[in-house]
Amino acid sequence: MAAVFVALTAALWILYGPTHLGYDASFALKWGDDLGSGALPRFDARPGPPTPHPLTNAIATLLSPLGKTAAPIALELVAIAWFAALALVCAQLGTRLFALPVGAFFALLVITQPRLLDEVMITATDVAFAALMVAALVLVAKHPRRGRAPLLLLAAAGLVRPEGWGFALLYGAYLVFIAKPRDRLALGALALVGPAVWMLVDLAITGNPLFSLQGTRELAAQLNRTTGLGPAVTTLPGRLETAIGQPMAWLGLLGWAVALWAFFERVWLPSLVIVLSIGGYLVLGLAELPLQPRYLTLPGIMLELFAAVLVFGWTRLERGRIRDTWMVASALPLALFLLSVPAQVRSLDEERTESGASHAAQRDLEQLVTSPAARRAFAECRPVHVHDFRVRPFVWYWAGIQPEATESDLVGEGERGSYVTPGRSRELPAEAARLGFYREEGSPPRRLLTPPRGARVVASTDHWRVDTIGCR
Repeated sequence: MAAVFVALTAALWILYGPTHLGYDASFALKWGDDLGSGALPRFDARPGPPTPHPLTNAIATLLSPLGKTAAPIALELVAIAWFAALALVCAQLGTRLFALPVGAFFALLVITQPRLLDEVMITATDVAFAALMVAALVLVAKHPRRGRAPLLLLAAAGLVRPEGWGFALLYGAYLVFIAKPRDRLALGALALVGPAVWMLVDLAITGNPLFSLQGTRELAAQLNRTTGLGPAVTTLPGRLETAIGQPMAWLGLLGWAVALWAFFERVWLPSLVIVLSIGGYLVLGLAELPLQPRYLTLPGIMLELFAAVLVFGWTRLERGRIRDTWMVASALPLALFLLSVPAQVRSLDEERTESGASHAAQRDLEQLVTSPAARRAFAECRPVHVHDFRVRPFVWYWAGIQPEATESDLVGEGERGSYVTPGRSRELPAEAARLGFYREEGSPPRRLLTPPRGARVVASTDHWRVDTIGCR
């Protein structure tokens, strides 16, 4: 299995790589570098720091000795490895619950899903969370009373996303109920590892055990993101469809209905995951936390499992009229999948192209801000202005300056300081730089892309430049 995992990781890197660092990952690298050097990270760096995920930060800390050039590449490779792990555990889950063709097709759907690939390409946490959750499901599917191993995986998932806490607590409560008295305390403690460790980390670094909850809520308000129980209910269908796209959502729902009819005893586990995940999404709304489509990645993946059941679930049945009828009828959803292949390929290629351009833009930014001329400007001519807030953590990380020494969205105002701006090249990496690595729609105002009048260029690369104004 280890050899298959390594081979699949390499294949996915060749097929889709290189990935690039998203906003959350860029902060994780900076925080990991701080922890690796023995300093407390700045979880409260302004503006708009993302939620600090303990497991991601721990991985970044372990990678920090590689250095600021190699560590980002290693973190990108870790994202691909999580993707490979997700595909493998999905194959195991589909095979265990239904049949080998179901598992194989399920894994294929997962690794060719553009929405999911988008999360991989920005090294987001959602794929790691899904991989850990599905791995726990595989163990529970094999032996519902497995106990410690699934709880450990759920605890790890709870250090990536807080939705894992609910799963760990419910499974832990079930185990405690059926366990022998001498084992109950240990099982209950394992079920609480996720929230306990997360809050302890927040307490140790910020002095506030609820920092992540409160900070995420404040950021949602600051960015005017959709929150609230009402919006959670009304946006749920659309967000779930966005999470996996069409026609996958509808085929998954149809496959779920068919699976409930044909394999009721085998369907309860993924069905429970869908129900609890949707409940977790509603709880996020109730807690006034942001409601994003990627928070429905896990139930979306379970719907992909049921889409695979719709196509190949008949292979689980014994020979007979029902099996033959299902086999013939499965040609229709399979034909729909095949008809969607050209559009799927275009979407995947677009994701790959944009990620490659963002990767090149980020590497070029590293070359710029680590140059002697740029370092000298940053030291002597403060503050450092950038055109987009997503660029700030990269400048902190590679240039080794503090968050308070940078400002965003002020390029073009003509204030004293150093200005990091994208170049005017028409190449794709320059376009990625201008768009903040493709994370927002539309182009920023020209005034944010052009150094202020009277500024003097002190360093430049193919896709970036540093200018100073008001300094000798």
